[in-house]
Amino acid sequence: MADIRGVRGRSRRWLVPVVAVAVLLGAPAAALAAFTATGTSSSTLTAASHFNTYREAVAANSASSSYRLDESRSSSAQSAMTDSGTAAANGVVEPPTNGALGIWSFDSLNAGQSTASTAYDDSGAANSLVLGGGARIDSTGHAGSALATTADGAVTSSSVPFHTNASFTASTWVWLTDAESSWRTALAARGAAGSAFFLQYNSQVGKWSFVATRSDANAPVADSAIGTSTPQTRTWTLLTGVFDATAGTISLYVNGTLESTVAHTTTWDAQTAVYAGQNWYGSQAVDQWRGRIDDATVWQRALSGSEVSTLAGGGSVSSTGLALSWSMAEGTGTTTADGSGSGVTGTLTGGATWLSGRVGGTYAVAMGGGHADATRSDLDITKPFTVAAWVFLKGTSTHFQTAVSVPDGPAWDGAWLQADSSGKWRFAMSNLAAYNASGTSDNAISSASAATNTWVYLTGVYTGTQLLLYVNGTQDGSIAHTQTQASTGPLRLGQAISDASTSDQWTGSVDDVRVWQRAFTASDVTAVTTAVGQPPATEYPLDGGSGTTVADASAHGNLGTVTGAVTWSSGSATTSMGAHLEFPGSTSAYVSGAKQAVRTDQTFTVGAWVRPTATGAYRTAVAEYGSTAPAFNLQATSSGNWSFTMLSQDTAAPSAYASFGGAPVVGQWTYLTGVYDATAGTATLWINGVAQSPATVSARFNGANLRVGGSLYAGASVDGWSGGIDDVRLWQRALSSAEITALAEGRGQTMATEYRLDEGSGTALTDTSTAATSNAGTVTGSATWATGSATTPYGAHLEFSNDVTSYAGSASPGIDTSQSYTASAWVRLNAVDGTYRTAVSEVSTTVAAFFLQYDAVNGDWNFTVTGSNASSPARYMAHGGVPAAGVWTLLTGVFDSSAGTATLYVNGGQVSSVSGVSSWAAPSLRIGRARYGGAATDPWNGGVDDVRLWQQALSASQVSALAGVPRPDVRAVAGLPGALQGAQQGLQSTTALGFPGSGSTAHTAGAVTAPTTFSLDGWFRSTGTAGGTIVAFGSSPNGPATTTDRALYLTASGGVRFQASASSGVASTRTGLADGAWHHVLVSVSASAGTSLYVDGKLDGTDATVKPSTSYAGYWRLGSGNLAGLPSRPPSDGLTGTLDEIAVYPTALSAQDAALHYHSNH
Repeated sequence: MADIRGVRGRSRRWLVPVVAVAVLLGAPAAALAAFTATGTSSSTLTAASHFNTYREAVAANSASSSYRLDESRSSSAQSAMTDSGTAAANGVVEPPTNGALGIWSFDSLNAGQSTASTAYDDSGAANSLVLGGGARIDSTGHAGSALATTADGAVTSSSVPFHTNASFTASTWVWLTDAESSWRTALAARGAAGSAFFLQYNSQVGKWSFVATRSDANAPVADSAIGTSTPQTRTWTLLTGVFDATAGTISLYVNGTLESTVAHTTTWDAQTAVYAGQNWYGSQAVDQWRGRIDDATVWQRALSGSEVSTLAGGGSVSSTGLALSWSMAEGTGTTTADGSGSGVTGTLTGGATWLSGRVGGTYAVAMGGGHADATRSDLDITKPFTVAAWVFLKGTSTHFQTAVSVPDGPAWDGAWLQADSSGKWRFAMSNLAAYNASGTSDNAISSASAATNTWVYLTGVYTGTQLLLYVNGTQDGSIAHTQTQASTGPLRLGQAISDASTSDQWTGSVDDVRVWQRAFTASDVTAVTTAVGQPPATEYPLDGGSGTTVADASAHGNLGTVTGAVTWSSGSATTSMGAHLEFPGSTSAYVSGAKQAVRTDQTFTVGAWVRPTATGAYRTAVAEYGSTAPAFNLQATSSGNWSFTMLSQDTAAPSAYASFGGAPVVGQWTYLTGVYDATAGTATLWINGVAQSPATVSARFNGANLRVGGSLYAGASVDGWSGGIDDVRLWQRALSSAEITALAEGRGQTMATEYRLDEGSGTALTDTSTAATSNAGTVTGSATWATGSATTPYGAHLEFSNDVTSYAGSASPGIDTSQSYTASAWVRLNAVDGTYRTAVSEVSTTVAAFFLQYDAVNGDWNFTVTGSNASSPARYMAHGGVPAAGVWTLLTGVFDSSAGTATLYVNGGQVSSVSGVSSWAAPSLRIGRARYGGAATDPWNGGVDDVRLWQQALSASQVSALAGVPRPDVRAVAGLPGALQGAQQGLQSTTALGFPGSGSTAHTAGAVTAPTTFSLDGWFRSTGTAGGTIVAFGSSPNGPATTTDRALYLTASGGVRFQASASSGVASTRTGLADGAWHHVLVSVSASAGTSLYVDGKLDGTDATVKPSTSYAGYWRLGSGNLAGLPSRPPSDGLTGTLDEIAVYPTALSAQDAALHYHSNH
């Protein structure tokens, strides 16, 4: 050690070499851990026993807070985050930390990227997938974009981010092109010879299946959970496979509903790769998927039935407090499983039998004089609770009929959901302190009569002071009640207990019974009713056929018969509806239902896609009528409106009550919905998911006959439809606005023109839409191709340089601008200056029909529609948002010709809309410039990518999906592999915490005073371009803090930036750090010397003027913050990535400290 004295006066420059030599000479870990440097001019070595557990070996620089993030996964709403620093200020992570280990939304790429492109992991675990073969990202996903695969395409990971010999869940949305003779695999985990599991279409039985194999062999023994429903092609379906290692079972869920559970006890751990789009069997790739895959997600735990239901759209409302859930999915045997996770099995007794359920391919229990009992009671009816069930009542009676009851014991029930002797629905509870044979009850009774021979959703809510009855989601009964007597008996279906005997036998069926130990609010009831969705009473998909018979896809067998010159159409890409029926406009050409579809004197809904080929006369798409008059018409009027009309009586001259709106456009598909609410006494027309003004209905009658393509008036056929009709449905309930919007969004989204701009060279543009006629384009002038880089995250695209002679596009129109349309493009301005800049337009030689542009006068984004092909036309301008130079932005303009509106969206959010808009048809599509006053104008200066046009007005949610969609799991995930390399460096290997981009945060438990001198230090790992907060100081511990500063964050380009305030910060020169590797970052802030930023041990940015200027009480936040107003704000304020070893120091650390902190792990 004598040699060391010779370094006095040299500060600490010897420190790193000495440590390096110790490692090279093979010094034992304990010895390496025993020395640190004081950093004085007379440097000495002192003990630092904490070095071997990794807090940096720098004396006098102990962290005030050190979050190692080594906690185990937790299902608790909040879990502890231990602070091993001197402050011992333990923190909190919320929500639970048992989130997904892989979320592949396929939305983090540009549409069109193909071979060797990356599908990023949105879970925070940074487990990316690589596209291969014919796999590509397609813009038409379940939500946002999706993976599109063919016979030779798939995506793979470099490893499996979970263990297949422990409990796990795998879930993905799938869209299958065809159900042919080949097996098709959507998701699998591969080993050497085979896959440990695969979610697939089983062509041998024509069903969905979840298969788990028992060994890694070429032809292994496998356990298969086979679905019961019939797979639907060209329809989005959610497949979920759950392996419960404790129970030794695998379960298959289809669209959130349990369809099969089988034993699986012999397991193995596949760790080679995750496959999306193919299987690995017999040591080769097989069973390639044909179609699309979206939102593939895996968890290292067995999700409960209610959680799976949430994935399918049930929402968190349906899972919170769920105590029992019988979906009646079995269809055979004498038991029904509990999907709540509580394990309360139901047993069928007596004459209770299985039959077809309320949706084709499902099951229900027909009581038939029998009943179904729970194995035990977990419900405390002295506390608030909710009970709900689908019921099918064959007929009313002079006796009570009980669908669901909660018996107390041998003498009397505690609660009932039933039809009473007067033909009303009833939710009742005993009002006695002790149950006995002469008990009485408090009864919430419906005002409307109980509907028979149709499925009805009943919900009973006990709030603690009231009983509330809901029928199909609408409250229709209440009474005061306080429950004091507990019920100890199990739940029963099909009958009640009265005077120690069974009574009140239900005549009919019961399906999908659920009980929650909490009182639902009205919005909860609406959400769950909407989620479960009563199926149509009649449904004509019109998806291909011939002859004169129209199939009814509902369970009610209401076959249609074609009369007259109605023709089947196979459809085309330009119709976007596919197969449908075409009507000639004749009163003798229509489709008649075999029987009544709905009772029109009760609440009902009717919906249909329609496309007129003529206007100016009454044309009825759907009607139900009596002997003389229609009970309702869904139609176009002679005055040029859409209308939903109810008639008062079945006479030659009834009164009419009509809800009007919009204007039919020849050749344009429109989704019409009519809702009659008997309780409110209103009839409301909806056009493309938008409600029009309701009409008050003073009187109505019950029609008897269904007609599609015409109506009846004064006993004669009238109003023959001219044009196409598709997807005719009628429900015996009022659909919610969310349901109607979903139906309106479900079809007709085929793009008319799509330029992905991924060519990279040449002058030809490829139209990648599926329109019948390809609209090939050309690059003109000096517009150049850019291949993309870390600073241009949208990959290959076109660059324009303020040259009005340089543009791209087509001599043909991208869409007909006189009809409803949507235009969308990703754009990036090189500079925000005083010149108008147009990214996309459709033009004549005189003027553009629309401009999607930067508005130099207002300094914002602008979607302008012109009223005519004139030199100075009327202009309708929707503008807003704040453009920033160098930032990629998604601009979307929507023109709705029916509503007469033009709407601008920026990054998926609506910023402005104007009304009273009309337009005209321009002949040519332009990218990079516009036309006004007969001259080319508004040259773009910057990048343009992914130009897409639709011949329809996309809804707000559809536009939002273009910019990105909510994640399927917003939980953080603990226990991920950490940054520390392990014992070979004398360090302990540790775990890390992953963040899924939004909805999750880790923060100090209590408020602290914002420091002015400090250092932030830690490791991060990320992929993609989402970026997000690494560490920030905020005024609130979670949510969007009103104040955020002292923010260290990852930008979209993969650079690191620290902002002391909105106007004062330091950025790294390095970009591309979101590469899936661990990176070390340290920011040192001095109230006197300013800020220095270090990346991977090296100084990468410094500014002596960057110093915090505010002081307030707040919270250190990891993985989340409010970055609004900060430079280079990433697409996501929340981090999509993993953090480890985050520390806050009370001093400004040095360059040598940063180097040692990094190199101590290498």
